[in-house]
Amino acid sequence: MRITAFYDQGRGKCMAKTNRNKHRLKRWISVTALSAMVWSGTAWSAAPAAAAAANPFTDVVQGHWAEKHITKLYFQNVISGTGDGMFNPSGNISRQDAVIVALGFMGLKDSVNKNTSVAFPSYFEMKEYAKPYVYEAFNRGLIAKDEEFDLAMSESDKSWGETAASREWVRRVAEIARAHG
Repeated sequence: MRITAFYDQGRGKCMAKTNRNKHRLKRWISVTALSAMVWSGTAWSAAPAAAAAANPFTDVVQGHWAEKHITKLYFQNVISGTGDGMFNPSGNISRQDAVIVALGFMGLKDSVNKNTSVAFPSYFEMKEYAKPYVYEAFNRGLIAKDEEFDLAMSESDKSWGETAASREWVRRVAEIARAHG
């Protein structure tokens, strides 16, 4: 602590001034900054390494804007990737996969019997792995059978399930999943 002497003309006497308040301010700023770093996780040097080690997908690079969200959803069993340790973070989600993700958000993904044999009309096409999930989504009211069958017939040149889901379609499914889940 430094003491500075000076003459105060207003009071007409010599005064002494310390830098105690300045020292307290610096200490307060240091404690606040340290607290913020601890709470945000930036003070942990192992955090980036741990996050990278936890990331199950080889195509989701460290530092990708959605890396922590993708990893979290994987460990919550909401998403599983495209296979072979890949996720395709810049790709579009198909309708069939959006249904599976919505069931995952609802906590119903594991309750689906994957061995169920499901038959849909020939114009309502999708991959075999998705059929039990879409069937469950129909039964739970997540998607409406009539609407989706009509959509499939109007897009007869495409597979309903493998077609990229529009933002509006995903939003509607997500709202229904939120209301049910």
